[in-house]
Order: sequence, then C-alpha cells, then structure tokens
Amino acid sequence: MRINPDLIRNIRETVTMDDVVMRLGLGPVPRDRKIRSIYNTAEKTPSLHLYRHDFYDYSTGRGGDQITFVRDAANMSFGRAVRFLANAADTLTIRKPEEREKELPDLTDRFNAAPEGGTEAYRAAYEMFEERWPHLDLDGVMHVFGVKVTPTELWIPHWDRQNPSVVRGIKIRRLANGAKLSVKGSAYTSSLYADPTFLSPGGKEGRDAILAEGESDTWSLTFLGIPAVDVYGLPSGAGMWRDEFFYQLRPYRRVYLALDSQKPNGDPDPAGLAALGSLSQKVKHDDNEVTVLEVPGGRVAEAVRDGWQPELR
Repeated sequence: MRINPDLIRNIRETVTMDDVVMRLGLGPVPRDRKIRSIYNTAEKTPSLHLYRHDFYDYSTGRGGDQITFVRDAANMSFGRAVRFLANAADTLTIRKPEEREKELPDLTDRFNAAPEGGTEAYRAAYEMFEERWPHLDLDGVMHVFGVKVTPTELWIPHWDRQNPSVVRGIKIRRLANGAKLSVKGSAYTSSLYADPTFLSPGGKEGRDAILAEGESDTWSLTFLGIPAVDVYGLPSGAGMWRDEFFYQLRPYRRVYLALDSQKPNGDPDPAGLAALGSLSQKVKHDDNEVTVLEVPGGRVAEAVRDGWQPELR
C-alpha cells in the first residue's frame, strides 16, 4: 500500500528523537543525548548521538531519521515504521544486530577472481594514466584504492562502508578506449567512494571532508595529501545522492564540495551545477559548515593536474 508522502514529511519534520526513544522503551534520553548503539549492543560507552530529528552512531558510522531508527531498532518494514510513528501501530519486536543488514551484493569473490593483467596490460594502463591523469601514479592508486589491472580493463572496487573488505560494486575502464562499464549486479548505494581506511566510523574528530564526483576526482584530491582532510566521491554521478551518504559526512566539522561544473568540451555541466546547489543543503546540519570550492576551469581532475591546490580554512 502506498504511503502518503505528506505523512512521511510530517513525521520527519515534527516527531522528535526523544519521542521515538521513549516509545521504543529506550529512554529517558540522557542529558548528553548519547545512548548505547542499537547496532552494537555489547558496547559499554554510549556512542549513538541523538539530535532533534535524526541520529548518528559513531561506533558504526550509521545514522538516519526517525523512520530509519525505528526500522533498525525494531522488526519493522518502512511502511510499518511510518504507521508506528503515526500512532497507527504499537507492537514492537526488537531485532538482533545481525538481522538488520540489508541485502546487498557481495562481489568480493568476483573481484578477487578477476585475472591479473600481463606486461602488455600494465603498459596500456600506465599509458592510460599518462594520457588522462598524468598527475597520478597508477601504482599508488592500486595500493590505496585496490584498483586491479586485468588483461583488458581496470577494475575499480567500491567497498562496503560497514565492512571495507567487502566489495559491493565494480566499475570498469576499458584499457583500449577508456569506455566506462560496470560489473553486472553492482550496487553503489552502501557508501561514498573513498580510500577504504576513511570508511571506518572513528577518527574523524577535528578533521574536514571534501566531497568530489567519481573515482578519478577522488583519487586526484586524495593524493594531494591535504592535512586533516578526508576525500569522498559520489559513486554514481553528481545527480545520484542518497540520504544515507549524509551520515558519512556528519562527523566532520567542515565539508567542502568540489564537483565538476563544466563538461570536457568547456560547456556548462547542468548536472554538476544543480548538484552543487542541492548538495550544499543536503550535507548541512547544525554543527558543520558547508563550502563550495571554486574549481579553476570547472573540472576537478584537470585542475589538480594543472597545479590547483584547494584553499581550505
């Protein structure tokens, strides 16, 4: 049954996390607004922070709105969680953490089974980098991001945010012509693209983040080595934002947006321009600052290639 979107909007705008926690029997809410993780029930120090209309669990890097909290804390579908919050359902079954995992593809074995390329393949890969990204070192990209050279392609793994050893999606670049493909069954909804070491939930205090677009822009900004800055990329283009990504960026005090605003031929990029406007609102919360970076020439990788260093406060 279709749920009225006005009802969902009303819940998100009016129901407080205090109300949700109390109704679930997890209250009262402490003064510091920290409760024990609903995902890691064995923890001793509370790590789940309650904000007015949403939450963030610093022990696992998960977060969401009131509906997500109810879905993950109790055995409820999205629709039943909405009805519960609208006072139309009141029976709860608390779920175990292992029962909360969403069904996502596991392409780890597929990625690991892809054959390594030989001498000719590596020569072609080095030539591709020299032509497209001369400021980047293929060996460094392979080491940090796990990129693999196969006999005919570059395989670019997208890791799971909760378990960075699991591959959820695989992007492909053909060595012969640079054509972009994706391995069948890939999903790019579980995490922003990043150096896998950035995906763990801890260690972000006092650090800033840059949000870029796609793999090559993420590589380019990451290898600038900007102190105390983690770089993330939108995994499926400027227009493919998911609310789940917001909670990866929530721990950062400042978020800088560095998206392409021009196409390779110099024409304006409507998708990039529109995304800059919308994302500046979507990654904003009460405790952070969001700044749009001015990218010379409107192309991030090309700007880094030409010597651009972002000026961050």
